[in-house]
Amino acid sequence: MPILPQSEKRQNLPRRPFQYRIRTLSVAVVVLAVWLGLALDPNTRPLVLGLFGVILFGVGFLLAAVVLGALGCGLFAVGETVARWIFRGPEPSQAWELPSDR
Repeated sequence: MPILPQSEKRQNLPRRPFQYRIRTLSVAVVVLAVWLGLALDPNTRPLVLGLFGVILFGVGFLLAAVVLGALGCGLFAVGETVARWIFRGPEPSQAWELPSDR
């Protein structure tokens, strides 16, 4: 395989992202149609709604864990800043200076 400059390599590539987008869209439409068919069927509606509820509960639980983690991280940072501000002594360069009379 010959080594081509970068510009020639890009021109010879097939347009795959468009093909992947069409393929993904068609699979999504089929999956949505199957789920809607199951959800509208009176025999499988309780099962589908229960599964949907379990998935939403799991997503909500993970979202709550992320929010609590971010809240804990933020509170730790604030607490550390406040503790540093409260317990800070004089700076070494200011320890032996007299206050100026301005």
